[in-house]
Amino acid sequence: MKNNFIKFFTLIIAIIISISCGNEITPPENDNDNKIGKVIVVDADKTYTVRIGSIITNIKPSDMTNAWKDYIGGKKVLKPDGKTDLGWYFEKGTANYHETNFSTSSPRANLVGAVIMSNHGEAYLMGMYYNNKILGAGFSQYMLIYIQADGQERGYYGGGSDKNKKPDYSTVWTHYQASLGVDPLGILADNGISKDPDPEPEPTYEHAIAGNKTYDFNLDGKSSPYTYFRMHCRNKKIKDTKYFFDSVGNSVYNGNYNNQYFYPKTAFYLTNDKNVYLAGVYYPITNNNSGVRMNTYIAFCIETNYNLLVFSSSGHPDPNLSKQEQFYKLTWKKLDNVNYSLVDKNSK
Repeated sequence: MKNNFIKFFTLIIAIIISISCGNEITPPENDNDNKIGKVIVVDADKTYTVRIGSIITNIKPSDMTNAWKDYIGGKKVLKPDGKTDLGWYFEKGTANYHETNFSTSSPRANLVGAVIMSNHGEAYLMGMYYNNKILGAGFSQYMLIYIQADGQERGYYGGGSDKNKKPDYSTVWTHYQASLGVDPLGILADNGISKDPDPEPEPTYEHAIAGNKTYDFNLDGKSSPYTYFRMHCRNKKIKDTKYFFDSVGNSVYNGNYNNQYFYPKTAFYLTNDKNVYLAGVYYPITNNNSGVRMNTYIAFCIETNYNLLVFSSSGHPDPNLSKQEQFYKLTWKKLDNVNYSLVDKNSK
């Protein structure tokens, strides 16, 4: 009996040794739904297979922090919609995390190291950060950030708020939740996934259309785009409506000169269906010239047959830019249900 116990004990020891002496370690999973977890206790002499974004690599504990810095440093983060850029990024070299609405100079979160954690059966290299935005008493200031294969930025929080007490292997981490509006946290603008090696080149243009004429982009250095745009709409009216432009092509009126409807702003270049137009920008006025303005801009483009293309934008122009640049940088949407044309004001 004693010999059988010794043989069994020896067998167990042999199995443990054979596992621990392998070249690569696959960390154990955390709980099944991965809402909470603990980082993996790593052995300095072992190599671990981990995911960092779209990359799977083998790594030693001594290289974890530098590997995270090399991967994430310099990368821009968009909102989870993958389109909205709010000035979020990881600083190159330090991998500190910045949000320009938090500070234009100081990091929103400082990198304090890197760890390995299992998430849904896969080991991730995660950056550990201290959040410099004070969340309040009882909230954890530490967080773990990881990047999925599709570029999504997700994470955990835990470890308390003491900046001088870094979380350890006993720290329980809680995953950010979609129900709280913080999962995913964002998505990398460059997620490391290969793109079309030969994208279609952007079209180039030499002229801008305004009515029955085209103009060089530099407009011969004589006048602004707004001057040329007005030449094609002065003393014109919008067919089958009461709207008309004044004698210099400035404001748009409804029925008579006592009822100003559109207030002029400027003109710029606008692209539509592979053509570039001089676009006149106007600010609508409501309630019969009461002075109450809607938070919407209208842009008119005049086709060669004097059909009128109408675009709208509810964006906010940047006052630090020139007038043309302010409106060029807004997002414009063509009103497809609008079918207007310009005719002489006195025509029937």
